[in-house]
Amino acid sequence: MLASGDMLSSNSYATFVVGFAIMTDSMIYTLVLPFLPDLFAGRLHVPQRQISQWTALAFEVFAVATLLSNLVVGFFADTSASKSRPFLISVVIMAISTIIFFLGTTPTMILVSRAIQGASTTFTWVTGLAYLVAQVGEGELGAYVGWTTVGVAIGEIIGPLVGGPIYDYFGHWAAFGVVEALLLVDIILRVLAKDKKPEIQAQQDSEASIEQESETNTLFKDGHASPTNYNTMNYHAKGENLHRFVVSRLAREWLGTVFTLIVIFMVRGALEVALPLYLTQQYSWTPTKISLALLTITLPAAVNPIVGKFTSRQGPRWWSTGSFAICGAALISFGNVAGHSEESKTIFIIHSALVGICLAVLVNSNQVAISVASQRYGLARTHAKDKGEDLGRILSWLSPSMMLSGVTTSWAAGILLGPAYSSLMAYTEDAGWTIFCRGLGGLCIVAALGSSFLWRKW
Repeated sequence: MLASGDMLSSNSYATFVVGFAIMTDSMIYTLVLPFLPDLFAGRLHVPQRQISQWTALAFEVFAVATLLSNLVVGFFADTSASKSRPFLISVVIMAISTIIFFLGTTPTMILVSRAIQGASTTFTWVTGLAYLVAQVGEGELGAYVGWTTVGVAIGEIIGPLVGGPIYDYFGHWAAFGVVEALLLVDIILRVLAKDKKPEIQAQQDSEASIEQESETNTLFKDGHASPTNYNTMNYHAKGENLHRFVVSRLAREWLGTVFTLIVIFMVRGALEVALPLYLTQQYSWTPTKISLALLTITLPAAVNPIVGKFTSRQGPRWWSTGSFAICGAALISFGNVAGHSEESKTIFIIHSALVGICLAVLVNSNQVAISVASQRYGLARTHAKDKGEDLGRILSWLSPSMMLSGVTTSWAAGILLGPAYSSLMAYTEDAGWTIFCRGLGGLCIVAALGSSFLWRKW
């Protein structure tokens, strides 16, 4: 039987804590969405004509803060010897943001709280994944990352369904109490989280190092790159620069994956903005029906552990390429849905569910890719420095935790670009909906082509 200390530093507990933290972050983000306009109108006495502007600003400030905080969070996580302590700090920042939000009496205070919340989201994701990567071996990382991302779906499902009714029936302070109670549990779980014992961590790093050396050695023969691996037929490297080559390749693959995630989150962000208003205008659906319809976008995240397991073994290349192609075709077909009949409603939900499944697979496979890449990159960069190889300014600056921040960076960019794209379309009309869906579908097809050139070697 595991001792309590061993249990609190185990892979399972680390996965549960990170998953719960991500769920809390996601739930608090979505919990306020149903009553944010009422908050501005009622408690803050914002004129009716200005409510939409302040609501949009609340989203934009959050996204900008998330993007900007990525510049420092990765460095902070890297310089900390303990990976569990920075992870704990992130929930403290979240608590501060919620207190300002619910105690705020002016629109400006709400924007300040949303900015702090954006920074806390970055801290939660980057330090949480950094903690998980430090705890789990590479061979199991995909499955564990898959389980943590289930927290996102749970938070996105529960948040709006709980936030609206609580605010409607029990009031402002009841919603505040629910949020703070949730954060209290989150704080306790993170306080209990422990770093892996040094001897266990050293053994895990040694095994990963041997695997990395094996991968590197297969690339080269007699000081030259193999013409059949990593698409390096014309690349010639001297023995002392072998690790630099691997580091450079991983950095390029990571950058491509970040752009892939931006496309994914942009598509999802555009749909999350457009679907509620479209369903209201076209089918006159109530908020309850719309919430259930949105489950077709969030519920498919339940497949994440399975996708993560296969991605760890096979790599994300074909999972990403295939899902993008299917998603693109589904979105183009989605644009043909029109009319107000029961049949059109059924076809609408089927298309939405298919797109939701594709997006879930895409998010998870590419998040696993970034997690694995950061782990391999850290080992290869350490070997390169130990052997005195010149990494150059950019590769010396790019750290494993900065690579992990690519997830939150792409998400923030996506939730900026997605709504911006939606605002250009008259998607509540049949003609505008067709253009809206076909534009997103075409973007997915292009992304499928791009994904086919990423992670050709895993």
